[in-house]
Amino acid sequence: MQFDKLFNADGRVGRKDWIIWIVGIAIIFGIIAWILGDRGQWVQAILSIIAGIAGIFMGIKRLHDLDKSGWLYLLGFIPIVNFFFAIYLIFFKGT
Repeated sequence: MQFDKLFNADGRVGRKDWIIWIVGIAIIFGIIAWILGDRGQWVQAILSIIAGIAGIFMGIKRLHDLDKSGWLYLLGFIPIVNFFFAIYLIFFKGT
């Protein structure tokens, strides 16, 4: 994965890179929380905002890999639908 294209909605992201992104962010945030403890709340808040924005772009790229419009990413903000939408993004094979 190229980090210079992280904040860009152009291109595609396959299942492997999508899962690596999700697991990698979770591991990194867990390590930061463990190291900083309660003192790192502001650091985690800033990193969460940055990772959230990058995650939206990754989701749009994943939809492009599935030959769908990036606007469908808005389904992720609807309760209950977001669960099935995440399963679709993770398990369906792209082109």
